[in-house]
Amino acid sequence: MGSYPPASFDVRKIAIIGAGPAGLSAAKYLTAQGSFDQIVVFEQQDQVGGIWNYSGLAPGTCPAPQEDPFCPPSEPIRWCEGAAPIFTSPMYEQLHANLPNSVMRFSCQAFPDDARLFPERTMIQDYLLKYAEDVRPLIRFCQRINRVTLKPQENGRDSWEVEAQSTVDGNLTVADFDAVVVANGHYTIPFIPNMKNLAEFNEA
Repeated sequence: MGSYPPASFDVRKIAIIGAGPAGLSAAKYLTAQGSFDQIVVFEQQDQVGGIWNYSGLAPGTCPAPQEDPFCPPSEPIRWCEGAAPIFTSPMYEQLHANLPNSVMRFSCQAFPDDARLFPERTMIQDYLLKYAEDVRPLIRFCQRINRVTLKPQENGRDSWEVEAQSTVDGNLTVADFDAVVVANGHYTIPFIPNMKNLAEFNEA
């Protein structure tokens, strides 16, 4: 940021999209700076963890082929009106990490002493719940981001308009932020090229 004059980087309000591992670490790092007036984390689920927040429910059918970069995300599973919806995960029940816990851990928090070398899914989710404890007050749960719009200002400073929608009752909220951290992951709708006979195979 040395090429910018200091006055052009006057960030006071920050939005973080996603409360998975990346969003949580961003929230902790930015909070530790002590330089911002407001940090808000938007999370579409009712718990932290991102894809590690596992429900055991299988996702719906994925279109194949799927070459549309604007394909909307899958709709969540809704048990009943007024309850938090469930967003399915690519995880599975007996999954273990493919990284040793010494590599996978955050620098400020070790895995428990009894952790396996390659931690199981449940331990990683518990690890993330503990990691999130001090930033939970910053998180707005059950809030899905519909739109982020750049709003150039006359004073030369840009701002970002963030539209969030409750995944419970559908209510919309709109707020302006000086900066946005996009940490929403990329494990929702896969890109599947149109290989020969793929559509017929998927149909069968």
